[in-house]
Amino acid sequence: MGTEEVPAPAQTLLAKIDKKLPSIILKVLPVLKERQQQHGLRHSDFQRYHGYCTRRLRRLRETLRMPQGDRRHFKKKDVTLIDIDSEKGDSRYLEIPLTLSERAWSYAMALKQDANTEPRKKFHSICRLQKAKDHAEILFNMTTESIRVDARTKLECEAYFAFINATLCFELHNWNSAVENFKKAQSIYNQIAQVLGEHPEAVIYTEKSTELLPSMRFCAYQTGDKLDISELSAEFKSAAIEALIAQRPKMSEITFRNNKITIPNDKLAGLLARIEDLEEQEVKKVEMYEEILVSVRDAIQSVRDAISAEKEQQPSSNIKPSPLLNYLIYLRLRLTNSRTELMIEEKTQPKDCIRLLEMILHNYQEMLIIPGLDTDDEFQTEVDHLNLIFKARRSQYMGQIFMANKKWPEGFALYGRSVEHAEKGAKGLPPDSVHHKTVEKIREFAQRYQLECRARLVIGDPKYKLVTEYTKPEVPLINRIDEYVLDDDLRNKKANFVVGFPYKFTPIPTKPLFFDLAGHHIKFPEEKLDSKSRGLSSPNKSGKGDAPAGLTGFVKGLWGWGK
Repeated sequence: MGTEEVPAPAQTLLAKIDKKLPSIILKVLPVLKERQQQHGLRHSDFQRYHGYCTRRLRRLRETLRMPQGDRRHFKKKDVTLIDIDSEKGDSRYLEIPLTLSERAWSYAMALKQDANTEPRKKFHSICRLQKAKDHAEILFNMTTESIRVDARTKLECEAYFAFINATLCFELHNWNSAVENFKKAQSIYNQIAQVLGEHPEAVIYTEKSTELLPSMRFCAYQTGDKLDISELSAEFKSAAIEALIAQRPKMSEITFRNNKITIPNDKLAGLLARIEDLEEQEVKKVEMYEEILVSVRDAIQSVRDAISAEKEQQPSSNIKPSPLLNYLIYLRLRLTNSRTELMIEEKTQPKDCIRLLEMILHNYQEMLIIPGLDTDDEFQTEVDHLNLIFKARRSQYMGQIFMANKKWPEGFALYGRSVEHAEKGAKGLPPDSVHHKTVEKIREFAQRYQLECRARLVIGDPKYKLVTEYTKPEVPLINRIDEYVLDDDLRNKKANFVVGFPYKFTPIPTKPLFFDLAGHHIKFPEEKLDSKSRGLSSPNKSGKGDAPAGLTGFVKGLWGWGK
């Protein structure tokens, strides 16, 4: 009995499973909520959202190189499970069926708005909802069978499929199936919100769960049953919610500088989890840091209030400094510096960048005096080296200001100081630090502008004059091309003395008229001329010499006249 061969795509997929590829994460509800609010659904403009979904789908297919044929021929190409689980697979492959479902759903809702005046559009709306359900089911099946999609994404895709299916059943007046799917979606959203705790995204799931209640009540009224939302909670909590809870990072205790710090409540643990998520993101914005910093300041104030209350209860005892408070202060300073670095990238004026760099240096000085960290020699050394790097950046921007004011010696010195600070700071950085790239940029930038400062200094300072003074002569340029002159008139639109005008006449050799008129009346030494003519004349084709053509012909041939 022969062994069954595995297809080539499956072999490739199985070979890459052992590489432990990163999980694919797609936060379905937050992503859809943001897009819907930005593209029309804030004002219930479903047609505008439908157009956005069409454009988004085209961009996704172009980016992923999954076109459906060419301009002349259509060839359907769907996303498969192999595309998702492959090494190049990411969340964009999941967005294609999700966007297809959203496009069909938004079109159905737009037709439903017009169905009051045109009843036939109701049937068209139901057909589009059926199409949306098919795409949502494809998305749900792929995420369920995938080995790379994480637990939360699978759960959200299941809730989204249940919501689309419930909407279709609601339009078909299939009340029992509608209320069952609504309960399923609401149960999943409630559980996700409970797992997220104090995370801002938990509000989105809570609001979505609340939006489903009126439809559920209407379905219960039509069936005559009582609305019991908690029927399916235990089922989903035991299946997928436990995986989501296991995936959530435990923040009951953290380690900072070899010291274990206990987290007293879930609210603070959720804040620390949000900070970790922010630092892992590739694209960061100033607004994200602003939102986190507000929560960090509130957490610092709550910890200080708790310490003050403890001091009031035990006035005689000596209370040690709180490691949690010191850690939160350190986080506030570090996040503030990260936000300020993003702000520097948005600035164009050197003076604005210098002001922001002064704030960063001030925060680093505050880090050095945090209780518990002021005795950590390793931490003090790290901060000192970071100080040097940001001082190098400050010197760089100061050099730009001096160059703008044409103070070349000062600019040259500041760029040299920038390179010196950067090289000293790079010696104490760990090998994986992101500041190594900053040091390379500072070095390249400073060396380039140091050369410019030196050149400007040599050209502009009389003490370093290398180009001799020159008074432009009254000679046309065509007559002094081989002579270098700093002539500014050649670069503007003024009249330049390039060529003399009118042109001067130059005598040139021409045919002498004397021999034309008197050639036949002059006696020449014929014997000498005949001997010379025989030596200069060439033989003809027969080998015999030509006879002399006379004195006039000889003279014309000798000097080239008459040709």
